[in-house]
Amino acid sequence: MISPRRADMLRVMIAGGGSGGHLYPGLALREALHERYGGRVDVRFLATDRPLDRRILEREAVEWDVVPGLRRSEAAAAGRPRGGVSVGPSWIGRAPRSFAVAFRHVRDFRPQVMIGLGGFASIPGALVGRALGVPLYLVEPNVVPGRANRWLATRAREVWTQFEETAALLPARSRACPVGHPIRECLRPVERGEAREWYGLDPAATVVFAFGGSQGAHAINEILASEAKNWAHVLPDVEVLHVAGERDVADVRQAYVEAGVAARVIAYTDCVQRAYSAADLVVARAGAGTIAELARFGLPSVLVPLGSADGHQARNALEMARRGAARVASQSDPQSVVTAVRDLLGNKDEREALARAASAAGRPRAAADAVRRLEDWGDAG
Repeated sequence: MISPRRADMLRVMIAGGGSGGHLYPGLALREALHERYGGRVDVRFLATDRPLDRRILEREAVEWDVVPGLRRSEAAAAGRPRGGVSVGPSWIGRAPRSFAVAFRHVRDFRPQVMIGLGGFASIPGALVGRALGVPLYLVEPNVVPGRANRWLATRAREVWTQFEETAALLPARSRACPVGHPIRECLRPVERGEAREWYGLDPAATVVFAFGGSQGAHAINEILASEAKNWAHVLPDVEVLHVAGERDVADVRQAYVEAGVAARVIAYTDCVQRAYSAADLVVARAGAGTIAELARFGLPSVLVPLGSADGHQARNALEMARRGAARVASQSDPQSVVTAVRDLLGNKDEREALARAASAAGRPRAAADAVRRLEDWGDAG
């Protein structure tokens, strides 16, 4: 170990970044650590120098150090995907600056626990920590584990998963623990009337919430807006809350106007908990965070995965559909999206069944349960 155990202070370093999907679970774990240990825990992030990381971490007033991002090409060049995965000295030779900076930060902070959030940005901190004897835990929220986590899994004490099916897709000798996806405490349901008033929605309407992440998704925007006349009139009281992103907001708003559909179209929302709370049906991507949030709010959904049919989001969506918790459509087949939305608007019983299954799939105490795992291993207390 790089430092002796101290009874008065637990030091935890959380490595990763490059996207909100990687950072937000880390922020949820930070909340859970402070909730459990109060002033007896010191949490520091090891993130990239990308503007997104800076914006999120500064907004959350997080203590963090910067490691130059490890590019996908550098990571891929060092790995051996055949016959398993490999991490070793070749990684350091491929990206010496990332590892040198990570070494300095880990040495100076002297963590007792390292948590990797997945993605190539987590690799330098995770590997340096292991080289210095720091126990490593990984967060893997997708059904199909990411490449970085597959490379790191056999070096970790545990891999915290959202889906039980992930265990079979990790390398042999990995230890998967299905604790769920850590979600921040602010993402809790609010009173429906309050949520609808916030967005200027009719309290009695059937509300469809469409989004592709915090800043929209172009394919979902195009399909729903251009086809609004073919799905939004199934019920007389349908209203749409649509997060379209800056690029598309004006065009999407105009398309709903031309279709005669009542819609509140915005570029961005930082109050997604209110949007979920206002919704009767959600149309969204199938990122791991979205899946976990739909479960927490107990919402029926039409999932439109990003990427290929065998990609991470597609596998997440298919697993939720297998559980009876969502309908799945393809952006390459716009009619499948329109049909799924139209069918669910016209079938309240199916919406309610999907909502019950989504709620059953959730693990609302994932962050707290993950933190308790540190004590089970004796790495906290």
